[in-house]
Amino acid sequence: MTLRMRFFLIYLILVLGSCNEKVTNKDIIPPLGVSDWENRLVTQSNLDSLSSGQTYLSVYSEIYINTEKERIPLGATISIKNPNRNDTIFLTSAEYFETSGKLVRNYVKSPIYVAPMETIEIVIERLDKEGGSGANFLFDWRKEKQIFDPIFECLMLSSIGNRSFSFSTHGHNLVTDIP
Repeated sequence: MTLRMRFFLIYLILVLGSCNEKVTNKDIIPPLGVSDWENRLVTQSNLDSLSSGQTYLSVYSEIYINTEKERIPLGATISIKNPNRNDTIFLTSAEYFETSGKLVRNYVKSPIYVAPMETIEIVIERLDKEGGSGANFLFDWRKEKQIFDPIFECLMLSSIGNRSFSFSTHGHNLVTDIP
């Protein structure tokens, strides 16, 4: 281990050791959008006549730094945006997969709506490492044929000491009009 690395580790231990303030559940603000999804439910039969699509979104709940053994956990905010002024979009599935492709969870059990010009969010907490370095989402959605597709984005961030990391990913539409 180099002298520079030793100094960094000592510095990191001192900084982390000096943090006495504990964060409790009451200090954490509930994720926007997720808490009110029960109020957004729609019936599947209302969606049968709509066009459908699927979007893939990369999400990293941790990244490697320096070596394969050193990882930094990341918090992630997934934004689901409706860019239409007058038309609603419907989300029928939001499946979160971990690096090896195993399903971690589906955030949408029944179809929900995203109102015109609205953004709803899913938050993956920094301490939630289930997804790993190659996590991803697969979204299924429905809309009127002539309107814009939904937009899916993810902002990931973390900090260690005085270093901060942030980057974003954008969804890729895979197919439209799924049978």
